[in-house]
Formats: sequence, structure tokens, C-alpha cells
Amino acid sequence: MSKENEKTHGVSNPSEDHKSNCIPTQEIGDINGRCAYFQLADYYNIKLFSDLTGNNNDEALKREISNRFYLALLLYDNVIMHCSDPLRNQMICSLLENNIDYIKEGIILFVFSDSISNIKKDYKNYIEDRKNEYQRNDYSGEDIASLEQEHITEDYYNRVIELLENSKTLLKRGLTGNAHFLELIKEDLKDPETIVMHDGDFNNSQLRLLNLRLGQLLNIRYLDMGRVNSLFNKKEHIDPFIAKWKSLAEKEALIFSRHTFTEEVNGFIDVNNSRIKIYQKTIIQAIEVRLSLLYSTMNSSKHFIVEFRPYMEERSIHSWNNFNVYFKCVAGKPVTLDKNKVDEIRKHKERNSFINTFFACMASLQAKELTATGNELSGFKTSRSAIFNNILKCNNINSKFPEIKKVLNDD
Repeated sequence: MSKENEKTHGVSNPSEDHKSNCIPTQEIGDINGRCAYFQLADYYNIKLFSDLTGNNNDEALKREISNRFYLALLLYDNVIMHCSDPLRNQMICSLLENNIDYIKEGIILFVFSDSISNIKKDYKNYIEDRKNEYQRNDYSGEDIASLEQEHITEDYYNRVIELLENSKTLLKRGLTGNAHFLELIKEDLKDPETIVMHDGDFNNSQLRLLNLRLGQLLNIRYLDMGRVNSLFNKKEHIDPFIAKWKSLAEKEALIFSRHTFTEEVNGFIDVNNSRIKIYQKTIIQAIEVRLSLLYSTMNSSKHFIVEFRPYMEERSIHSWNNFNVYFKCVAGKPVTLDKNKVDEIRKHKERNSFINTFFACMASLQAKELTATGNELSGFKTSRSAIFNNILKCNNINSKFPEIKKVLNDD
């Protein structure tokens, strides 16, 4: 049997095993420099992003994710993902394969379970162990399904393992994932303040612009005909639910995921009231997003998390739309961000100044919004890019970074 066939059929090769054994480990919090966790590589976050943007076209979705992926690589020294991301999503696997040099150089890094010390030997066992652990939980059906998708064949496993074996470092959390995640949820459920909306429509409320904690979202109320109502039955459902999860966190009991939490809340939906049912589903979607943020926090330690929610991304320092405006201002024309441009800018002497200036202009935009009133505040809802463009003009961005301008205009 040839060496190529040995790899295809998963037969162990001593030199390949040695390669996996030689990869050093490092705790996430020990990484220095400008680092970010890329949430949009996550299987569930991609689905959330598709739902939130209404973007169900595969090519369009791939383009949106690629744009933000290259933006993260441009803005940060290191970009972090989870080792299961390329397994669960073929799009992410292909994107990473096209940027394998960044993995080899240690620019793209992966978070690995403590049970993985040799990728070739341990990776598949880790995934199988996760599936077995999820089987113990009544609300983990979607998690199991995500690891049993049709594309996850033996050959695909080998493809992902080969990709991950190019890692320069195996990142470790320092705490077991389940215990850490439970602790974050427990903290998020603590002593929730009562928040009352004008009506029950969370999606059209300014509250969605806040990072509300799980306890606040579960206890949210709304005003209707002069009465304050709970969106969910507090006494029958929410109070026992929160008490149970606080107890689980203390015992570090069940193996669970984000969906263990949300699938149970789905059982509290009022199927007899269509209007309230819609409002409840928007809260559950907000809960999903909050859980994804907690999950990313667990995997990112002290580092930045690249925002993906459209209504929050616009207000974050990672705004893709505003970066496009910045790019256009520097280049003097619309520019498509791709691997070649990222490669050139990353090694350019103007890069740090280019990035820091973008962040400074974004900070000016955020400060301007915080002090805006009346018509000016309304303008942020409809003309954010135009307001940002004016900030760029005031800072003479179009006359800065002449060398990067050449790179951007080199088609």
C-alpha cells in the first residue's frame, strides 16, 4: 500500500505520529500580542448569523464569513478558533485549507481539549467521547447531529486531522470546558434586575443593543394596556429553571452545550398565543446569542471576540461595513479584501499605524454616538457609514498610508 493510500485509509505512520507529538501546548491566556477569537467559524454561530441576516444563499454566506475572516487576520496578530470548527463545517475547512500557511506560522491557532495531546491519535476519540457524553442529556440532540453530518466520513476526518496537524501550538483553556461554561452560566443567572419593555417586541426594542445577561433575558417583562406582564411564566417555569441550573453549576453535573439550555426554554413557549409566541422566540434567539458569547469567552480567555450580530457588529470596533468605508477612503476606490491583500498588508511597515488609525476612528464614532441627541442620534440609525466617512475626512485618511494605498490598488 502506498503512503498516499495509508493516509487516505487512516493507517498510522510513525513520522506523522511524531509530528503530532512534537506540537507544544500553551494556555490561551499566555498568548501575547493582539489576539481575537473568531466566532463565525462556529457551526451554531454560522446558523445564527444566517438567521439574523436572512442570508440563506451558500455563496453569499461564504462571502460574508470570508470577509470577516480576512478582516480578523488583518486586524489581529493571532486569530483563534476551536478544533471542532473545521469538522462541523465544510466551508470553514476549505477556508482554512486555503490559508494553511497562516496555520503553519502560528497566526491561526486552535483551542484543543485537554484530552488531545497527539492530534492524529486523539482527535477522533475526543469527538466520539463528546457524542457519548451528549447522549446522557435529553436536550443535546442537535449537538449529536452536528457531529454526525453526512459529510463527516472517515476520509473527511483524515482531512481535518491533516489540517490541524499543521498547528504550531495546541491551545488549552486551563480549565475543563464543561466546568468553566457552567460557571459562566451560573454567574450570568445571578440576581437579575427586572427589565420592562414598552411592548413584548424585543427585536424592535433598543434593549437588543445591550448585552443583557441570561437572568435578565429570562425575566424580561412588557407593558400591555397599563399592566406589566412576564413573557414567560415566572413562577411555574423560570424560577425553577434558574434554580436548577444554579444547582447544576454547583455540582458540575451533566455534560451539556448551549442547546441544552435553549431547548429546555423552548418548552416554555406559549403555543396558544401567536403574538406572545413570536415575542418569546425573539428572546430565545437573544439567549442563544448570549450563550454563544459565553462559550466564546470560555475559549478566548482575555482576548477580543470578533462580533457577528448585525445590530451589534455595527457598533463594535470590528464593523465590516465601516472597515469597507475606511478601505475605500485609503484606496480612493472600492476594494475587495482577499488573502493576497492581507498577506501584503500584514508584512508592511505601515500596518500597525493603519490598524491603530482605524480603531481610533471607530472610537471617535462610538464617542460621537454616545453624546448625540435629537436628529443627530436618529442619523446613526440610517447613516452610520456616512457619519464615519466624515470622521475619516476630518482626519485626512485619504492622504495617509501611501504604500498601503499602492497595495490596495494593485489588482
